[in-house]
Amino acid sequence: MVLPNCNQHISPRKSIQRLIFAICVLVFFTEWAQAEWVGSSACEGCHKEQYDSWVGSDHFKAMAVANESTVLGDFSGKTVTFNKVSHRFFTKNNKYYVETIGKSGKNETFSIPYTFGWFPLQQYLADIGDGHLQAMNVSWDSRPKKDGGQRWFHLQPEENMTPDNMFFWGAHVQNWNSRCAECHSTNLERNYDAESHSYDTSWSEINVACEACHGQGSKHIDLVNAKTYSNSNTGLAYASDAKSTGENHINMCGGCHSRRFGITDPNTFTDYNQKYRHQSIINGLYHPDGQIQDEVYVLGSFLQSKMHTAGVTCLNCHNPHSGKLIAEPQAVCAQCHAPETFDKPSHHLHAKSPAPLCVDCHMPETTYMGVDPRRDHSFAIPNPQASIDFGVPNACSNCHEEKGNEWAVTQLEKAGVKPQNEKWTSAFHEARNHNVLSVRTLSAIAQDQELPDIIRATALEHLGAFPSRVTLESAKYALKSPAPLVRRSAIESLIFVDPATRWTLLSPLLQDDVRFVRDEAAISLAGVLFDIPNDQRKILQTAIDQLKETLLFSADTPSSQLRIASLYTELGNYEKAEAAYRHALRISPTYVPALLNYAEYLRNTGHKDKELPLFEKAMAAMPESAAVHHAMGLHYIRNQQYSKAMPYLKTSSGGLLDARPRYAYVYAVALYDSGKKENAINELIRSNEQWKNQYETLATLIYYLDEAGRAKDVYSYLSQISRIAPGSPQVKEWINKYK
Repeated sequence: MVLPNCNQHISPRKSIQRLIFAICVLVFFTEWAQAEWVGSSACEGCHKEQYDSWVGSDHFKAMAVANESTVLGDFSGKTVTFNKVSHRFFTKNNKYYVETIGKSGKNETFSIPYTFGWFPLQQYLADIGDGHLQAMNVSWDSRPKKDGGQRWFHLQPEENMTPDNMFFWGAHVQNWNSRCAECHSTNLERNYDAESHSYDTSWSEINVACEACHGQGSKHIDLVNAKTYSNSNTGLAYASDAKSTGENHINMCGGCHSRRFGITDPNTFTDYNQKYRHQSIINGLYHPDGQIQDEVYVLGSFLQSKMHTAGVTCLNCHNPHSGKLIAEPQAVCAQCHAPETFDKPSHHLHAKSPAPLCVDCHMPETTYMGVDPRRDHSFAIPNPQASIDFGVPNACSNCHEEKGNEWAVTQLEKAGVKPQNEKWTSAFHEARNHNVLSVRTLSAIAQDQELPDIIRATALEHLGAFPSRVTLESAKYALKSPAPLVRRSAIESLIFVDPATRWTLLSPLLQDDVRFVRDEAAISLAGVLFDIPNDQRKILQTAIDQLKETLLFSADTPSSQLRIASLYTELGNYEKAEAAYRHALRISPTYVPALLNYAEYLRNTGHKDKELPLFEKAMAAMPESAAVHHAMGLHYIRNQQYSKAMPYLKTSSGGLLDARPRYAYVYAVALYDSGKKENAINELIRSNEQWKNQYETLATLIYYLDEAGRAKDVYSYLSQISRIAPGSPQVKEWINKYK
């Protein structure tokens, strides 16, 4: 339930109407919450067709006890080896086992009590003790042999899978309890005990059953038996007919079909935004045009689409019980798109038979987990020119890879087709490359009410990297948005604002209708808790207490422990902050963000002698990270060990995926200070070519060139810097000097 936004003007009459509605909804959810879980078998009598459809679906096979009827893999005792690590899958006394390297680095035997998934692959859950079930990353390819299946394969075939690798099967990333279980069983309770780092996880049904989507069923059965059931009084949390609203379908389906953060008990059947915070279109998850990159589970793509804007819902295309399409792919599209117009060569540009399906061009597949192709649900138009300009994929080149993007552009031009970029593609691409000149375009996107909320929220998150008046004004406007995701991102973008101004802007959102908005406001304002009057402090303390509950809900993840540590540091409770850092590393000893942040925490609290082992551990875990190399280099700089620092700073400055202009700038300054002035200038020139319009880079480059007497080389860089900082006194001084 989402109550009216406090920033909207509501007439007294409407206020009363909404209050009555809110009370009715609250009463319904209170009554529903008192209902009991009855199990899917209770549904079979009245819903035979749906029940049979569900029993044959992947939902029914999401998880199962390992036995002869559920295990698809070859457990005949043969040994398979990947990256020099061997795995022997075998049975003993009708039980299933794997012999392989454990966390100790030695060969051990582990029981496999459960299967996980069915097609196109099946994973197996290994019991490592203390309630921890781990999803093996050696999986069974359950496709037919003719398609390459019926074999063991590794989910990370290029990784060296030693126990200190973050993707090692016994590591946190492969933990079923915290990472997988919620979406594969019904009424799951993780039951994590932080002190012992153990689980006593339970469920009502082992797989995804009726009540996983509809809520507890006992009240529904009572209404049916009492003959008081009606379409408006079902006794269920969610109905699933195609006439119900898209929001209702998102509430039912979205939690498990989205890349998001859980903020409270998922078994509380309420509005999606009260249980989850959806991830935005960030680098690494999505391409800058919004196409899928990492595993993002559909919803984030769909929320970008014109289909969602037009009111299309999940059930317009999918049978919710079987998970299959309601018809053949072309027929599904033909519900809205006339075949006589769109299923013709004049539209799809393929004269030869067989012609491509609509989904081949507008829902291209990306394969995850080695064998699992999943379609993009943003329903984008193929744009090979965007591939050339921004490095995004396109459906044309997916099929005609050998001919290239230029060929595809030419073919479209011959047909009179020139696809337009999405409004946000260029701006997001430039923002990811740290280009400050993207600010005004990002601001326009953030304020464009016709764009999807998830796009506007992403624009605001990008703006947060560019502290400016434009960012401030855009965020202030967005704080009043009716979209929770937009409000939350606006809060995040204001991190650069001074505490007093932040309090003025954000304190009203401590009582926002949506939990993750209140949480974000509490995170941003925690540092001012002891600087505000007592009456205001109470409001902030209430929000902080709820934030703690949110973070403790996922206390079995290192990322939540890291946020807990950050919160307690802001509150000045260093004992609890350090305990959270330690717990994060207990959960995942190779979690690099915790290693780097804990090292910084130790240095800031007078224990700089303890930071080097943490940096070394981070380096071993992620040697390809620019952030780790940069942190190691700065450590040696602080300790005046310059010769040791330089190789790390050089590696961090460019070439690695997470490299950034700040790292290159620091390396250039280190070169200059060590007497290698020409090398420093060359490094800044290289950095300027990679990352355009960086004030810090350009100002330092001009200074170094000026010092070297290379006046003729200054002009082009002075022209660049005057575009991004025309009012800077230093820039004006240089302009006067060189005009």
